[in-house]
Amino acid sequence: MTMNWTNIFLIWQREVRDQLRDRRMLFMMFVLPLLLYPLMGLSFLQLAQFLQEHPARVLIVGNPELPDYPALLEQNKSGNKLFSQEWLKDARHKAPLEVTPISERDFLAKASNSPALPDMPTAAEQATIDEAIKQHAKTIVDAEQVEIVLVFPPNFAKQLHDFQAWLLAHKRGENPGDKAPELPKPKIYGNTAKEKSQLAQFRVHEVLNRWQQAIGQKHLSDSMVPVDVLKPFEIEAVELAGEQQKEAAAWSKILPMMLILWALTGAFYPAIDLCAGEKERGTLETLLCSPAEREEIVTGKMLTVMLFSLLTSLFNLLSVGATGLFVMNQLGGMPGLKMGMPPVATLAWMALALIPISILFSALCVALASYARSNKEGQYYLMPLMMTVLPLVLLPMNPAMDLTLGNSLIPISGLMLLLRSLLEGEYARILPYIVPVLMVTATCCWVAVRWAVDQFNREDVLFRESERFDLRLWVKHLFLDKNETPSVGMALACVVILYMLNFFTQFAVAGAQKTNNAYFELFKSVLVPQLFCLLIPTLIMTLFLTTRPLKTLLMQRTAPLAVILAVVLAIVIHPTSLVLVEMLSRLYPIAAQAQEAMKEIKQNFEAIPPWLAILLISVTPAICEELAFRGFVLSGLRHWGSRRRAVILTAIFFGFYHSILQQSLNAVLIGVMIGYLAIKANSIWPCMAFHCTSNLLKVLHPMFLSQKDTPEAMEWLLQDPNLANPDSMRMFTPAIIVIGILAAGVILAWFGRLPLQRTREEKLWDQIHENRTLEMT
Repeated sequence: MTMNWTNIFLIWQREVRDQLRDRRMLFMMFVLPLLLYPLMGLSFLQLAQFLQEHPARVLIVGNPELPDYPALLEQNKSGNKLFSQEWLKDARHKAPLEVTPISERDFLAKASNSPALPDMPTAAEQATIDEAIKQHAKTIVDAEQVEIVLVFPPNFAKQLHDFQAWLLAHKRGENPGDKAPELPKPKIYGNTAKEKSQLAQFRVHEVLNRWQQAIGQKHLSDSMVPVDVLKPFEIEAVELAGEQQKEAAAWSKILPMMLILWALTGAFYPAIDLCAGEKERGTLETLLCSPAEREEIVTGKMLTVMLFSLLTSLFNLLSVGATGLFVMNQLGGMPGLKMGMPPVATLAWMALALIPISILFSALCVALASYARSNKEGQYYLMPLMMTVLPLVLLPMNPAMDLTLGNSLIPISGLMLLLRSLLEGEYARILPYIVPVLMVTATCCWVAVRWAVDQFNREDVLFRESERFDLRLWVKHLFLDKNETPSVGMALACVVILYMLNFFTQFAVAGAQKTNNAYFELFKSVLVPQLFCLLIPTLIMTLFLTTRPLKTLLMQRTAPLAVILAVVLAIVIHPTSLVLVEMLSRLYPIAAQAQEAMKEIKQNFEAIPPWLAILLISVTPAICEELAFRGFVLSGLRHWGSRRRAVILTAIFFGFYHSILQQSLNAVLIGVMIGYLAIKANSIWPCMAFHCTSNLLKVLHPMFLSQKDTPEAMEWLLQDPNLANPDSMRMFTPAIIVIGILAAGVILAWFGRLPLQRTREEKLWDQIHENRTLEMT
């Protein structure tokens, strides 16, 4: 049965009319974008007067010791000492540097423990004097009497003169000595914990560098050496980009991120009103009783939300362009770039990219809003959704992030990178990545739409009753009214607990002091995460929150043939798994830090007996990870009703529990297969057998199938290694990979014929889908 587009149009017309009657919605969509950004620009202009820098106060100790030419200080009309304008060439700082010169004797006289100041101090006396100067400088800087204290050593001018005299004598060939006179170093005492002191210290450093260069040039000129030897050539920068190209590049770094956030916020609030708001107004029941099907209702609401998401983004886009044209130039714009209205091509690409973005966020927001029991509760869902989307939005903002095949497969991020390249006019370079980005975006949109439709097909979601949360009653209900297996909430709570324990354990292990004991290092890096972050928390939750622990952990008897076939399945799928790992490593190269950590773990495994290495790599993860994910978590998620969704979510949780990205993606795919075995066999034993065998092959493969140690009898299995990596293992031939995939299909088909034990929610879910299938036929 196909959807009735007349019903969809009527629902869309109804929802749009209701939204247009809401004055707050009209203000947020049409009026606020036109006022917000110009007002922000004008506010910056008004506030700019408060952002002026205050004068920086510098106390110079040792003023009589400074040379007269070139002079570091000059006297203004008021008689105050200032740094010479010749050295103040930094246009970024317009605030003056107020200078207070003082002699070393007068400065030490004000110190709390003023030491004696002899004419020719010894090394010990000079150390005491330096410490007294440091302590007094710290006192006055901390008291904010000055920002920094600049100290010149005694006889600084005289020693500069002696150095110049040595240069002249050396030039005349008078042999003044091979070693030039040593020059004491001026010292700057500042407190980098205070921003004013840190900025003043930076500026004085620049002043002293320019003054030092001038002194060096004077010494060269007095020695009859051309000053050009200090700077033998000039560097000329030639700009290749035109003004329009630079302007498009500037907008490409701003607009894609803003467009994503506008589309999200523009879709969220209408979705809350159309779903949770209708629950509060009591009009949702009337709509559900209409002749329209649930898919038609969802489609009509999604089209409405999509319309408002598009309009919100477009109005904000036009407002930002107008602000860039009329306000940004008043603020000075970007260095070397005059900001204006985005180019027409930029606006066209942005409008085109808005369509899939609006579809995706509209479906997500409708699904979330349908789960909310009230308008107020729906507002709380914006932050989790924003926290999920924000990392994907900020990732392409990294200058090192470029459009590659691997990055194009990341949802939202790949679309942003593609859009950025389009705005910059790099059309030829992005051609290979258009199809992957569109495929990933279309898949995400399809999944989001199916989720929204499924939410509207569930009565327990649409008609959830509002309830007050009482912690005491909740804990009492949790422990007294236990079920045979965990609920969905318990399964999700278990995942959160496991992730948090793993997160903090990794930091604790990384921060622990390393030893040369391989046994201790492997216990710390392998056994501790497996036992204390997976096994023990899972067993505790199973014993305290369920009445049938063995059923919860799927520790039930199964046919021995199922365990044997699981082992065979792991063997035949191993070549394909290696190909996936190789492909993922090429798409997303492993970071050098992760490679170094893996290398250290490998060295520790080589230092222990092989049986112990197999126990740690193969057996321990197979037991701990399977009991946690295919046991407790999968048993709880099955109460959602959809076995497919439970298996996929469990695989995702299982995959991203691993810290290395390439390992996580491969584990997600393997986790789907293991979850299928758990559902069909209704037992954890085939899952452990598959997991243990798969990890065992990863240990044995480098031992027996490496390039140097391959037996002649097995040469027909392998092909040449990747020439770019001579240390890599020899991969299996394509024929072996194809045979393995076919064998895996036969084994999975055998598991598919096993009798299925369904939960109560799965029986209800299957009945609903059977009824829908009958209606369609």
